[in-house]
Amino acid sequence: MSNFKEGVSAILAGTSKWAKVTEATGPNELSEKYQLDVYLDDASKKSIEGLGAEAILKDKGEGTYITAKSKMLPKVFGADRQAFTGRVGNGSLVRVKVLIKEWEALKKKGITAYLNGLVIVKLEDYNNIADDALFEGLEAYTQPASDGDDLPF
Repeated sequence: MSNFKEGVSAILAGTSKWAKVTEATGPNELSEKYQLDVYLDDASKKSIEGLGAEAILKDKGEGTYITAKSKMLPKVFGADRQAFTGRVGNGSLVRVKVLIKEWEALKKKGITAYLNGLVIVKLEDYNNIADDALFEGLEAYTQPASDGDDLPF
């Protein structure tokens, strides 16, 4: 078991989901932090278990993942070692550098994964469909003329 009071660094790999880690996305609106969920590959899951940090592991039926967060904009790079500032789509293959550390607030305590860096190994497109796509192929709707009586009965 590791000493999480000082913090333990780890490099983990997996697929990303709900990434809000760049200038293009800004921080998560609810937590006000830059964050992403990383669905861990088997080696990374074993690494977390070997550290005794199972408390940061989550599973909602889609696989084991962690949520890595940072108050500061993290350094994000592509596999080409160039800075990346765009949007990271769900399912992108990533490697993250996290600091697993104890926290305490409001009489509660635990451990969490602080995001210190991210490399996008294989980028999946961020699919942000415009609202116009909702109306594609529909005929224009015009409201029938009113006879002055707007009561439904």
